[in-house]
Amino acid sequence: MIMAHLVERFDLHQGGCTPFHLSTRVPGLRTQRQERIQALLDRFETQGFVKAAHSDRMTIYEVTAAGAAWYKGVAMKFMAPFLPPTRP
Repeated sequence: MIMAHLVERFDLHQGGCTPFHLSTRVPGLRTQRQERIQALLDRFETQGFVKAAHSDRMTIYEVTAAGAAWYKGVAMKFMAPFLPPTRP
């Protein structure tokens, strides 16, 4: 869900978002605490899938080109059997 939302924003040239945005605006993540989302974002950052822009008040995360390619290739192939079928 996190990478899907970040990749969608990347494709639409909307920029990054904060963990608060992810936990309040993404329907599947509304029950998750910000700390858990932050932990996943930190792991994605160490792997080079997202980059973080730090300021005094917040951190904004944006997917990298390598992260978008990984999500569209490897992650989607892995998750395909678990996702509901889409309509044409």
